Amino acid sequence: MIQKFDTPEALAKSYIALEKRFGVPGDRLLTLPDKPLDEDPAAYADIFKRLGAVEKAEDYGLQLPETSTDADKAIFSSLSGVLVENKILPAQAKALISWWAAEGERRAEQDKAFVAELDRSNTDALKKEFGAAYDPTMKAIDNVLEKYFGKETRDFMDAAQLKNDPKFARGFAKLIEAMAEPGTPGAGASPDPASDVLSPTRAKGELNRLAGDKEFNAKLFNKSHPEHKWAVQRRSQLTAWAEGREV
Repeated sequence: MIQKFDTPEALAKSYIALEKRFGVPGDRLLTLPDKPLDEDPAAYADIFKRLGAVEKAEDYGLQLPETSTDADKAIFSSLSGVLVENKILPAQAKALISWWAAEGERRAEQDKAFVAELDRSNTDALKKEFGAAYDPTMKAIDNVLEKYFGKETRDFMDAAQLKNDPKFARGFAKLIEAMAEPGTPGAGASPDPASDVLSPTRAKGELNRLAGDKEFNAKLFNKSHPEHKWAVQRRSQLTAWAEGREV
């Protein structure tokens, strides 16, 4: 090729003309192979190398946020290998990983907000259903969980927002009531003294029972009975609980 130039000056002029034509020195020009990348990937090896493609994932110098989970790290490790294998350039890899990490944080915040809203909704529903018995009932559930299942299980139920799930709380409230009924194994003392406050449903049931209790009615309607005042207070108390009011 060089033999076609008679003098060094002619060679230099040709090189300068080449730069003017292409805008860059000849050593910065890349020639695309005849075949597409998917048909002859080896032919593109030098091109990717000159563009800055890395040979190992570590060469990207990418790091995940400190809040990343073990699952995030496993996916990141696998994804980094795919990036290297497909000759993804460092700038592109950085943009992709940054987007992925930000998307993960965004979804985590969404999940956190969803759980908080679910917890609020469940709590409001149970407070409306249990009325004045809400706090003592939830405390009694705590005590039963810790006593019979252990503190670790109780803490797990709290963390997983399961304890105030309406279906779970209703079921446990019925279990606690059953534990306090005469003739039930372990009955006698309720799981917690405060659990003597009745839920609206149970208070209504007790009012219905007392309505047919001759002994109680004798105390209630006979003002001269020594326990008349107690009977009136008991009926008022049950009525308040049945309506979800505090006493």
